[in-house]
Amino acid sequence: ELADGFGQWFEDVVVLGIGGSGLGAVALKEALLGPGWNDRTAEDRDHFPRLHVLDNPDPFTVGALLERLDPART
Repeated sequence: ELADGFGQWFEDVVVLGIGGSGLGAVALKEALLGPGWNDRTAEDRDHFPRLHVLDNPDPFTVGALLERLDPART
């Protein structure tokens, strides 16, 4: 039941992984969701959230992602 309503509450999920700890999340995302998941429309994703994996905490990458996210829906 939680998974069915997950997309109603969240548009984006962010996973923080440094030093290779995000590789598992990236592998599962690509294997289960396929390439281009985050580029699909909400309808094409059945309103499931986009999944972002930050494995490099440099200010430019983090800042660019944060500018695109709605904190209330992340």
